[in-house]
Amino acid sequence: MRTRKFEFTKEKVQIDDELYATYHYNVEQRMYEEEFHGRQHVHENEVADLNIEAVFVMINGDYAEVRFNALTDEQLMYIESKLKY
Repeated sequence: MRTRKFEFTKEKVQIDDELYATYHYNVEQRMYEEEFHGRQHVHENEVADLNIEAVFVMINGDYAEVRFNALTDEQLMYIESKLKY
């Protein structure tokens, strides 16, 4: 089995109407061969190490950073659910 790891960073991605986030994550790709009606190459991708670096709200056309300690666990889970990989 061969494994590769890729790192991605997304800057100020729109989450909701006026809500944005900067975050990074890793994708681990595993590649191997499997015998199933002949030999097939299998690729599995897994997102790991998601880290939200900053959350912003848009106020009057400017980004205002939100302090993490001001966010509830539910708000952070909502933001994580909206992130695109």
